[in-house]
Amino acid sequence: MRSPCRRMNVGIPLRVSAAEQQRLIECAREPIRRPDSVQPHGALVVVDAATWQIVSISDNAVTFFGREATDLLGQHISLVTGVEPLPAFAEVLDSATIAANPVRVAVGEQSFDAILNRSGSTALIDFEPVLSDVDSQATAAIFAAMHRLASFTTAESLWAAAARELHTITGFDRVMIYHFHPDAHGEVVAEVAAEGMDPYLGLHYPASDIPSQARELYLLKLSRVIADSRAAPSGLLGLSDPEAVSTVAIDLSRAELRSVSPHHLEFMWNMGQASTMSYSLVRDGELIGMITCAHRTARRVSFEVRTSLEVLANQIALQLSSIKALSAMAKQIELRNVRTRVVSGLVDNPDISRELLGGLATMLDLIPADGATVRLGGIVASVGAAPGEDGQLRLTDALRARVSGLAFASDSLLLDHPDLAPIAPAIAGVLMVPVGVEGDYIAWFRTEKLHSVNWLGDQSASNRATVLSPRNSFTSWSRDVTGVSAPWDDFEAEATELGRDIERVLFHRSESRLALVAQIDPLTGLANRRRLLDRLDHAFAGHQRGDDVTVLFLDLDGLKQVNDSLGHDIGDAVLIRVANQLVSTARAKDTVARIGGDEFVIVCENTSLEQAEVLAQRILRLIRVTAGDAEYASVAITASIGIADAATAADGPDLLKQADAAMYRAKLSGRDRSSR
Repeated sequence: MRSPCRRMNVGIPLRVSAAEQQRLIECAREPIRRPDSVQPHGALVVVDAATWQIVSISDNAVTFFGREATDLLGQHISLVTGVEPLPAFAEVLDSATIAANPVRVAVGEQSFDAILNRSGSTALIDFEPVLSDVDSQATAAIFAAMHRLASFTTAESLWAAAARELHTITGFDRVMIYHFHPDAHGEVVAEVAAEGMDPYLGLHYPASDIPSQARELYLLKLSRVIADSRAAPSGLLGLSDPEAVSTVAIDLSRAELRSVSPHHLEFMWNMGQASTMSYSLVRDGELIGMITCAHRTARRVSFEVRTSLEVLANQIALQLSSIKALSAMAKQIELRNVRTRVVSGLVDNPDISRELLGGLATMLDLIPADGATVRLGGIVASVGAAPGEDGQLRLTDALRARVSGLAFASDSLLLDHPDLAPIAPAIAGVLMVPVGVEGDYIAWFRTEKLHSVNWLGDQSASNRATVLSPRNSFTSWSRDVTGVSAPWDDFEAEATELGRDIERVLFHRSESRLALVAQIDPLTGLANRRRLLDRLDHAFAGHQRGDDVTVLFLDLDGLKQVNDSLGHDIGDAVLIRVANQLVSTARAKDTVARIGGDEFVIVCENTSLEQAEVLAQRILRLIRVTAGDAEYASVAITASIGIADAATAADGPDLLKQADAAMYRAKLSGRDRSSR
């Protein structure tokens, strides 16, 4: 038995061939939600949800119910089940109750798990013959596995452990965990397989293996079972009444017995799979991966065990989400510290470009790359592997025209903008951020990173019977990837923030030569109390000349709970996120400061009370969004905001005091609000 795990390759951009595009288009047309047939290891009965009249039934009904399907059409469901289970059926269909599938029913001497789901005006009832009592042991093993898996803190270790646990629990020959890359192609990131089976770990597969409509279905229904890929499906029979619902119109998306796409069945046959059981891994409404258990012979698993495994899969997805969030926060804090050092070197240095490229902390310390360029005031300075000045001007002019003043990031100019690649043939990846006046920018360049991608089967036409056929063989097939740099990952956001920092330095340089480091809060990068008081005095002087000046004093409600329950690292991450939200919401000329543990102040010049109130409401909404994030779901994070204007204040400190008092009024009034 093999059970290793491979670290995923993130952000591999791949060329999509014409044949692959054709497969994606063709697969999207297949009516997988309305196949007009079911798998034959159970029977499907479709009833009118209001009357319980049978409007459609699988043609294998006689095998399970002892009555021909044609004799049951148009009859009341009680003719199949008796009247006793009807109240339980109604409870399951009533979303307001806590009743859950399955409902155990007896038809003659046979016991069934009846699984009910709504589908428009109808109710789908899957009847699956009850399996043996070993299911209770499997359920206990699943919950024990959940406790063991909860201790893993990296995606790689969690993937590997989850594959081992699922292989032990299910007894399936092979368990694979897939990760989906940004371009929708997949990678096998964990695997446990029986001896003698070809290994698939680390292999990639094209997006058309799981087309878009199938992914949408996997978001709607988080589990899927195929009991026997060689079994002929059972067709659905419908009423002959022309006003009755057509069998092809019945949406079987939620049906357990929904039949399988012929393309997928051929795919399974070519892989030697007789049965499979799959689970979706979902984060924030996005399908991030799949778990697939495959067996070489037909195999059924009870509904109760399948749903318990669905809970386990959901835990794995949530855990992966938390791991990613914590990793991102740690990385953000690390990058914030580097960026603070970079910006600190700019304050009193007359040559910003030279400092960015060759100071104690540089652009390349913040974002690793093979070369970098700064263009300020029309003067270009570069270091490392960067295009010549003429090539840069042509490249950046073209990119600015395409992104309209926004940041630009590409791992492959050759793939994303093939017409621009000849301008800088030695460069594969570009990250560019506009800065200041029109035409100025900062940019990072990366050269080609040659590597190979191992595919789950030869992707060429010779490995398919037709263009639309599944691959005949799934033996590992290697392909060299050229014209691609290392991925930029989340560096685009950090580059954008550095661009804003440079703009602020340029903006404030004309007003003051104060040491910027002494006036910055080290955690958030915002102005500290000293800087705030300076800006208040400046703003109040403007008020005496007739300008409107308002101050927003913000206090976070619930930060202590975050620190106490989730730790100070998470609390710091909340403060950083709120600081980012305040900066993105305020104008460039406004002063955003952090003056205490959970206290922030915004000084707004040329701003009326009414305009300040609008800004306050926007901030409150943004902070509520932060409170809704999964990592903070156990605590309530809101804000209380006090608003004051200079018209009633004696000076800057008095204006700050009035805003502070207004904040406490908001807090006493119930929090999560503003007050004047």
